[in-house]
Amino acid sequence: MASLYQIFTTILLVCFQTIAANSEIKYEMKVTTPVYTYETSILNKEVITSGEKAFSITVLSDVPVLRKGMLEITPETYYFWLDGRNLEKIEPGTFDNQNITEEIRLESNKLTVVASGTFKNLKIKKLDLAYNQITHVEENAITDLPNLVEVHLSRNKIVKFHDNSFVNTPNMWSLDMFQNELGELGERWFSFMTREKPVIMGFGDNNIEKIHPKTFAGITIWYLNLSGNKLSQVPGEIFTGSLIDVTLNNNTLEDLPDSFFQQKNLTRLDISNNPLKCGTVQKLKKLAEENRTSLKYNNRNC
Repeated sequence: MASLYQIFTTILLVCFQTIAANSEIKYEMKVTTPVYTYETSILNKEVITSGEKAFSITVLSDVPVLRKGMLEITPETYYFWLDGRNLEKIEPGTFDNQNITEEIRLESNKLTVVASGTFKNLKIKKLDLAYNQITHVEENAITDLPNLVEVHLSRNKIVKFHDNSFVNTPNMWSLDMFQNELGELGERWFSFMTREKPVIMGFGDNNIEKIHPKTFAGITIWYLNLSGNKLSQVPGEIFTGSLIDVTLNNNTLEDLPDSFFQQKNLTRLDISNNPLKCGTVQKLKKLAEENRTSLKYNNRNC
């Protein structure tokens, strides 16, 4: 039989949890006026809601957990911002049916996992989760976002990604994963990117040692950043004729595959701070001359 102390402690814990769950959230709402200025309101409510068409909602109080039912954004709202508010967890379903049309930004928080079902059936064009502590993006974490074009996951600790972490994002053309802890880029991990136009991909300052030949299968890359990794070789299949800007500096590359030297649209290449062979340097110089490419390399003795 539980002691009176245990019963009392349990009652207190339940009370504290109830208070925490029902505590008011302070947020700022901006509404555009007919003369293109903003009317700003500071609100304190248990549920974040716009009540009318809004330009932005900015959360001003700390919210450790975003739970289902904490948002009721029915009128169109362009931007939802919750930056630096000690957010640790987002309960799947929290953003379901929220009428946010431009951007969800959750920068500089303490998120560790983007769980399955976190972002789905939204109208947003941009998702910004930079400067968190994310280690994993689970399967089906970001799904059915037909307007999504840009995702920022930079400056996290991502070690795990899946080929179906993103599902049905047919217009996405920009992915920033700079400064994470990826050790490899796997087969068809990025098949969710758009096929309609060239894409921008950034993986600088990770721990990447291996790239699967079919990592970027089916997509056309315009800008590719692989700087500051641990690459000693790269598969020729990742270099398509569409590349315009490539950054490979600060790796351990001695040579590049033959397909790289077939590029016809390359305008900029940074491959400095690699132990390039002289034969490779000469081929790069020829490529740069023929295509008027801006070339950065460090082996000046060749």
